[in-house]
Amino acid sequence: MPTISIIVPVYKVEEYLPACIRSILRQTYRDFELILVDDGSPDRCGEICDEFAKLDSRIRAVHQKNGGVSKARNTGIDHATGEWVTCIDPDDMITPRYLESFFKDNFSSCELLIQGLSLFVHGRVTKKQYKMPDFSLPIENAYSLKLIQNCFAVCKAYKRSIIQLHNINFPENRTYGEDCIFFYKYLFYVSRVFSSSSCRYLYRRDNPSSAAYRPHDPITHFSFMMEANSLIKQLNQKFKKHISYIGDYELMQIQTIIYNTSIEKYSYRKFVKLIYLLRDRKRFDIFEHKTAKLSISFFCLAVYYTPTFILYYIMVPIWIMYINLKKSSTRHQME
Repeated sequence: MPTISIIVPVYKVEEYLPACIRSILRQTYRDFELILVDDGSPDRCGEICDEFAKLDSRIRAVHQKNGGVSKARNTGIDHATGEWVTCIDPDDMITPRYLESFFKDNFSSCELLIQGLSLFVHGRVTKKQYKMPDFSLPIENAYSLKLIQNCFAVCKAYKRSIIQLHNINFPENRTYGEDCIFFYKYLFYVSRVFSSSSCRYLYRRDNPSSAAYRPHDPITHFSFMMEANSLIKQLNQKFKKHISYIGDYELMQIQTIIYNTSIEKYSYRKFVKLIYLLRDRKRFDIFEHKTAKLSISFFCLAVYYTPTFILYYIMVPIWIMYINLKKSSTRHQME
C-alpha cells in the first residue's frame, strides 16, 4: 500500500496535462500512486492518461462519463489505496520536493498536512500565497492560523481513513466552492495539524479555460457562501473560536461578484434586491461586523435605485477602482 494517493481530475487540459504528470513523477518522495481520472474529456486527455499509465506502474488511468470535477475527485478517492490522499489540478504542477515537505518527523500524529502555494504565470513563479508557518499543533491552536482562508482542495494531504469513516466527499451538486465545503467538513474530524512553510504547489494562472476564469452564477456563489458560513459557525463552536468568513478579502469578492452580474447579463436589479431581502430577513447572515453590513447595504441600495446609464458609466468604474485597491491591500496583508 503506498503512503499517499495523488488524485488528478482530468478534463480539457491536453496542453498542460503532460507537464503536470511529469512534475509528479519527478518527486523525491517516491512512495505514491497516481490516479488520473479522465472525466469524459473530448480531447486527447484520455489517451495521454493511458500512455503514462503504461510507462509507470504507479499510475492508474480511470475513465468515466463527464460529471464535473467533484465527481472526478470522488472517483479518485474511491480508487485510492494510500494512507493519505492529495489532489492536484491537471493544469498545475508541483516542484520535486512537494510531497517530501509533507512527510517530516513530526507529521505522523496529525490528520491534516498543509502548505501554501505559488502562483505560476507564463513559465515562472510570481509570488507565494497562503504561506503557512511551520508547526505541528492541536486543531484548537491551529484553527485560527489561516486554515479557513486556505480552503482549496490542493496543497493538502488528508487521511483516507477519516474520509471513508465519515463519508466526506466533494459535493457534486456544486460548481463553485466545492473544495472549501469538503475541507470544512474534514476539519470536524481533525485533532492535530501539520503545517509546512513550503509553497511548492505551482498554481497556474495563465490557463484561460480554468475554473478561476470561468464566470459563476452569482446566486450559486452566494449559496456557497451561506453553506460555508454555516459550517464555519459550527467549527467556531466546536473549537471555541470566533473566526469570521467575511473579512476584507471575502467582502471584495462579494462586491466583485455583484459587479460581474452586469457583465454576464443577469437580471442585475432583481439580483441586488434578492441580496437585500436575504440580508433583511436575517437568512443571509454571513455579515458579522457592522462595516461589512453597511458596505453591502449601501451598495445594494445604490445599485437598485441607480439609472442604468449612471450605473455602467460612473458607479461601476468607481467600484472597480475600489475593488482593485482592496485587492492590492489584502494581498499585501496575506503575504
